[in-house]
Amino acid sequence: MTRIDKHAAGSFCWIEVGTTDQTAAKKFYSTLFGWTPNDMPMGPGEVYTIFRLDGRDAAAGYTLRPDQKAQGVPPHWMPYVAVESADQAADTAKQLGGSVLAPAFDVMEAGRMAVLQDPTGATFCVWQAGKNTGIGIAGMEGTLCWGDLSTSDVKRASDFYSALFRLADLPGRKRQVRLPAYQEWRTLHRRHSARGAQSAGRSSTLVGLLLGG
Repeated sequence: MTRIDKHAAGSFCWIEVGTTDQTAAKKFYSTLFGWTPNDMPMGPGEVYTIFRLDGRDAAAGYTLRPDQKAQGVPPHWMPYVAVESADQAADTAKQLGGSVLAPAFDVMEAGRMAVLQDPTGATFCVWQAGKNTGIGIAGMEGTLCWGDLSTSDVKRASDFYSALFRLADLPGRKRQVRLPAYQEWRTLHRRHSARGAQSAGRSSTLVGLLLGG
């Protein structure tokens, strides 16, 4: 088990499931991954469930809002990527051809976030940590271990995320599959070479999340 106290910019730092049946989702994931649900009031009749594993935050869940249901948003998992500034990330995403679905806003004292969409249509969030840095555990069953982006335009998506999060194609690891292309990206840090960078994601056909189990 690895305890996480801070996430590097450009890495996945949080995941949450939006569902039409929060009670059923809590029961399902608690049984499947051993998560302990903790409900936090969000407003009249609303709660935000933080799933904990071994005493550390592992994921979250909430009930889809009426406006989301009206727009036909299905139950889904949403990935969050750590950034130094949610405002700057939103501005940069727009400059790179993406869309800002929700401008940066404060989540009480937990942090600041924005909801973005890449130029090929995939939606994700960016998170500027405040008191809540995000997932606090990794390296064991039931923890986030990978993120996939499946897209209709691999190059456009690759260019977008590379510029937004300073990612680079993992050298020597490209391979052909049934999908149009497959790439793996790494987060590059100023003092680290590409060879020593941490794996951040890969591109293919849908936004998906994998959990160890």
